Amino acid sequence: MLDYIFTNEDNLVDNLQYLTPLGKSDHVCLVWNYTVSVEENTSKQKKFNYWKDNYEMINAELKSYDWNKMLREDTTEDGWKKFKDILHKTREKHVPVITAKKSKVAPRQWMTKATRRSMSRKNVAWKKYRELKTEANYTKYKKIKKRNKQEG
Repeated sequence: MLDYIFTNEDNLVDNLQYLTPLGKSDHVCLVWNYTVSVEENTSKQKKFNYWKDNYEMINAELKSYDWNKMLREDTTEDGWKKFKDILHKTREKHVPVITAKKSKVAPRQWMTKATRRSMSRKNVAWKKYRELKTEANYTKYKKIKKRNKQEG
């Protein structure tokens, strides 16, 4: 059983996973993340950090407005726009802004939904077999694997 990956530096290999065997082989596939270089996050997307805002100042500022007088003669739409503008300005004053990290992985467009579902079933059966190495779990895994080959 191979469960060692040799490198010349610590922390280059991360997230080692034992996956289902490939094809008819009884050898387990190993997948891991290998750090080649580290990129700086240059995301420009800004978000408000509501965990570190000053709600007391926001409440005090919003209470200082005479809402009845301000919105009395406005239509519903105009009143809503005024209220929203004041609320946004208050938020910008009292809520700190942070840069959000982008970590979305692009979907595999070449793979059909049926193929992904089939692979998922096979992986679930394999994980179950790895947790409880019973003959029944292995038989179920082999049956799903055989069905996948016939469909593909």
